[in-house]
Amino acid sequence: MADQKNVDFIDHAFAPEMFADAALHFSLASGVVRITLSSNRYVNGQNQKVVVGRIAIPTTGAQGLVVGLNDFLSKNWTCNGFVPVT
Repeated sequence: MADQKNVDFIDHAFAPEMFADAALHFSLASGVVRITLSSNRYVNGQNQKVVVGRIAIPTTGAQGLVVGLNDFLSKNWTCNGFVPVT
């Protein structure tokens, strides 16, 4: 894996951004983790979970996401008794 400190990236102003209330489903096949994201919506007066997007990421990238997200939350989120994974 390349040293991320030495990798340039281009910030794309039109890259899609979505809001999700939850990660509804996880699956793993052929070394790719798939995460289904959902949002709570009112449909015909009923609160329902609606799929708003999916993320597919290789397992090495998923591991980096878990470590990075855990590190970020442990430093920035102090509500609801969050305890980072160690």
